[in-house]
Parts: sequence; C-alpha cells; structure tokens
Amino acid sequence: MMMINGHARVAQLVTQRELVLKLFANDIEPTPGDQASRYREPSSYAAKTLSPTHWRPTPTGLSYPEVVFTFGESIGDVYGAILVLKATGELLGVQRFGDRPITIATPYHKLLVTVHLQ
Repeated sequence: MMMINGHARVAQLVTQRELVLKLFANDIEPTPGDQASRYREPSSYAAKTLSPTHWRPTPTGLSYPEVVFTFGESIGDVYGAILVLKATGELLGVQRFGDRPITIATPYHKLLVTVHLQ
C-alpha cells in the first residue's frame, strides 16, 4: 500500500495520466509532503511507466497489476518504490518494503511490486 500525497487528486490523476514507478535505494522514512528528490534511485535498472487504463477499483481504493522489475546486475539494497507523475516528476506516493531492504545481489533477480492506493 502506498502512502499518498493529496488522496483525491491522486485518484483522479492515476486514471488520466501516465505515472512512473521508481525504486529507491536510500534508507529514509516517507513523510507527508515529501518531494521525489529525497528518494535516490539505484543505478542500472529501468523505472516502469504505468498506463492509466490498467488501474482497477477495489473496495478500498485502486490497484494496478503486479509490476516486474528485472535486474541485469547486482544493484545492492532497495528500500521501496515511489510513484511519480510522468509529465512533471511530482511525487504522488511512496511504498517502503518493510523494516529491512531487499538486496538485489545477483544478475537476473526479479522484484515484483503491486501498487494499491487507498
């Protein structure tokens, strides 16, 4: 589940605009009003563009199908993911993967991320 900035506005944007799901590699806690620049992307991976047509309503919000990140090399620790507006880079949501990072230590490692906005 993502912590989101401006709940109603985000719900409107996800169904109308392309968003980008990015991973972050610094150990920080999300806070309300965060900026995307606080979150450092790991090197050697590709962010994922999310199509507005793939969001589905759920009883508690909106969900996007599972997103698969595949890595060609070790990139180290990943702490979570951020959701940004593709056109402007504005931060819309943050999801931390738990208390400890996920370590991408081998080539061809896959990381599956499901985005649910509440």
